[in-house]
Amino acid sequence: MYTVHCTKKLLDRVKVPAMSAAQPPTTVLGNWYATALLWKPQVALIVNERTLLPLLMPLASASSLVKRFTYWPQLILGLNAAAEDDLAARPSHHDGEEEHERDDFASVVIDLPEVADIDVLVASIARLAREQNVLRAKGYLAVKGKPMRLLVQSVGERVRHQFDKPWGTSPRQSKLVVIGEQGDINEGAIRAGLGV
Repeated sequence: MYTVHCTKKLLDRVKVPAMSAAQPPTTVLGNWYATALLWKPQVALIVNERTLLPLLMPLASASSLVKRFTYWPQLILGLNAAAEDDLAARPSHHDGEEEHERDDFASVVIDLPEVADIDVLVASIARLAREQNVLRAKGYLAVKGKPMRLLVQSVGERVRHQFDKPWGTSPRQSKLVVIGEQGDINEGAIRAGLGV
């Protein structure tokens, strides 16, 4: 169960009565906030409270918006898709290879303290790509004051990050895997570049 907090502008269009009090959410994503954007065509902007994931949904027909919203997040996020049920029918580029060559690359796992400033971390990872020839970095990080883990992935200087799910009962451990060519990985320089 979750609550969608709607603006009056949206409530007037969907003609659904407002609830007197929000209920505590029971879903992983929690509650949502929604408004109508009177563009051409008109759309509903619905934003998740925990992840800030935005969904744009056609407002027409407004009377079916509530029904459509019940399945849109699951569809977009691939929840309950059971994609792994037919893996045998979807071969990858690795199928048929005896062994995948990895001797040219090296990696190091860096344990990090909780992140205080995401922008500083992102800049540090991009700088490592420039200065230490880091090809890729990936990991889950704990951010101070945030209940969800931060997924970080980089290729070269391009760093992408997003909150992906609550830590729940898992320990709040920040680990970043840093990958580069054999001979370019200098663990001490990487640690210094990340401030640990």
